[in-house]
Amino acid sequence: MSVKDDIDNFNNSMAKKLGYSIQKSLMEKGLIKKGDGENILNSYILRMLTFYSSININDICIYTKDDKIMQKEIEIEFETFVTQPEVWEQWKRRWDYQKPLHDNKWLKKVLEEEQEVYDESKL
Repeated sequence: MSVKDDIDNFNNSMAKKLGYSIQKSLMEKGLIKKGDGENILNSYILRMLTFYSSININDICIYTKDDKIMQKEIEIEFETFVTQPEVWEQWKRRWDYQKPLHDNKWLKKVLEEEQEVYDESKL
C-alpha cells in the first residue's frame, strides 16, 4: 500500500465518521430526519479532506505579498473543488492558465468582490 492509499483510506474513514457525527447532531436538533443527507455530508467532507491532503501547507503561509495572492488562489480552488466537483477538472485547467495574470490588482479586486457579497448577505 502506498502513502497515497493510506491518505485516501484515512480521508474516507474520517469523512464517514464526521458525516455521521454531523448528521446525528442535525437529527438531534430536528433539522433533518434519519438518513437525510448522509451521502451529501460524507462526500462534502471527503472533498475537503482530499483537497487539504493534496496541498503543501507552506503554500498557505503568508510571508510576502505574493504569498497573499497564492493563499487567495488556494482558497478559491478549495471552494470550487468542494462545492462544484462536477466542473472541477475543466475549471482547474482554465484557472491554471489564468494564474500568471494574478497580481496585487487582481487580489484587491477579488477581496472587494468578496466584501460586497458579504455585505449583501447581511441585508
